[in-house]
Amino acid sequence: MRRALASAVCSLGRRAPATEQQTLYAAKRCFADVSDAELKKTALYDFHVAHGGKMVPFAGWSMPIQYKDSIMDSTTHCRTHASIFDVSHMCGFTLKGKDAIAFLETLVVGDIAGLKDNTGTLTVYTNEKGGIIDDSVVTKARPWSSANPGSRVAG
Repeated sequence: MRRALASAVCSLGRRAPATEQQTLYAAKRCFADVSDAELKKTALYDFHVAHGGKMVPFAGWSMPIQYKDSIMDSTTHCRTHASIFDVSHMCGFTLKGKDAIAFLETLVVGDIAGLKDNTGTLTVYTNEKGGIIDDSVVTKARPWSSANPGSRVAG
């Protein structure tokens, strides 16, 4: 059941892998299990633990799902002050070349060319039918994008 659910969730919004082996690999990437391998730790792992972070497995990484205060307290703090989101487990890449922004705009729905210099935007990657593959932050100065580790596809 878990394998079927993982396979279905991982394939939403993207082409299904060609073989059963690729399907199982993609599902395993999304739902990494502690028994499969030791969880990776982000650069802020010690900070999370020291501040009461409840660590859980996420795509092969040990990530905080909640801190010692309530989720409502954390949300209120974020809205009235500031919060840090640990993105060190995410994939990042830079696009280079004279057509980098034009190429990126064929993959995402954001207006990257229209951004002011040194700014970024939240956008989504879409498949051929317009279905959402993943959300991302894209910057204009050096075309850069992030991707969630759970959305990696076996290649």
